[in-house]
Amino acid sequence: MKPREKFVSCGPESLSDQELLAILIGSGTAGLSAHQIAAGLLDYTSGSLARIAAMSPGELSSVKGIGQATAIEIGACFEIARRAARETNEAPVIRTAQDVFTALEPEMRHLDHEEFWVLHLAPSGKILMRQRVSQGGFSAAAIDQRMIFRRAYALGSEAIVLCHNHPSGSLSVSSEDIRATQEIRSACRLLGFRLADHVIFIPGGYISLAERGLL
Repeated sequence: MKPREKFVSCGPESLSDQELLAILIGSGTAGLSAHQIAAGLLDYTSGSLARIAAMSPGELSSVKGIGQATAIEIGACFEIARRAARETNEAPVIRTAQDVFTALEPEMRHLDHEEFWVLHLAPSGKILMRQRVSQGGFSAAAIDQRMIFRRAYALGSEAIVLCHNHPSGSLSVSSEDIRATQEIRSACRLLGFRLADHVIFIPGGYISLAERGLL
């Protein structure tokens, strides 16, 4: 039974990862079927769908048989999945670092590089916006504070939460992490906002500077 027929007859949960990817890939190319291309993609990532989800269109296109259009379709599929996951926690209320982790973990889960985000909070603790500020590393020099506070004023934020990730899984809080946090905390005090926490995401968990008494 072909994957599309199996999807209709038995439901999507009955399909293997390779069959689901084959549906996305479509008709294949000259010399390679959709199943063969899907198998090659899974070989490239050692069978990891999470790894595929984190791949850029350029990296996907480096896999034999995957062109730019197919790479974009695969990327769009995983982005839809991430957005659907966020909707399950639509406008959550932030009271603890665990709440921060739950709210932003779908964005951080598949990253193999550092990103810096800000959660903007209403006085009730409700998330007004998730704002990605920078990619490629966390440092005071890399952060455009104007971007953060312009958005905070526009949204009427009462507080913000800083978030960035350690893809390596490092549990250490660096001096640069602390310095950048202190600079933003000082700016918050000057401009009338509250810095609620700085949460560092690691695979499967988090570090809260507020909980560690470093805020």
